Amino acid sequence: MPILPDILDEMNRLIEAARANSILLRAIGGLAVRIKSGDIQKFFTREYRDLDFVADSDRKRIESFFLKMGYESNKRFNLLNGAKRQIYLDPNSERHVDVFVRNFEMCHKLPMNDRLHLDPITVPLADMLLSKAQIVELNQRMPSISLRFFSTMKRGRMMPARSIWITSPNYVDRIGVCTKQHP
Repeated sequence: MPILPDILDEMNRLIEAARANSILLRAIGGLAVRIKSGDIQKFFTREYRDLDFVADSDRKRIESFFLKMGYESNKRFNLLNGAKRQIYLDPNSERHVDVFVRNFEMCHKLPMNDRLHLDPITVPLADMLLSKAQIVELNQRMPSISLRFFSTMKRGRMMPARSIWITSPNYVDRIGVCTKQHP
């Protein structure tokens, strides 16, 4: 099956195909937030240009899988970083796929391999929030992303326990400032 033009359909195609190949592939990033946002999504419309995943497999299996699915490898990036992170390109569009191998690692390392089984489509909500909370440079989308996280949490239901030292201790204050600057 060729790469699908609708990014949400393509995300689901990849997750299902990975499952059929015994690879746990879970969405993280903007589309994962959209899926978890439910009805509130209509208030936060935006264009999605890439797919972000965390996978439980080794670099060679991930590469073989994405090549089989019709993507091209970013050979230089994957050669240098492939044990931790890989990038694949849609040869028919500007879309790319970012795959974190077993862990989400930017400013901090978030081990995820043992948590990918908790949700069939995305990484757990707590892990999504922590992946965003470690961002040092906030952009104008961050306030809406953070609001979506907190609005999707159900009363009386705790997110699975996770902890991380947040890069900027005034993260919540900065979200408030961004919200005022970008209503």
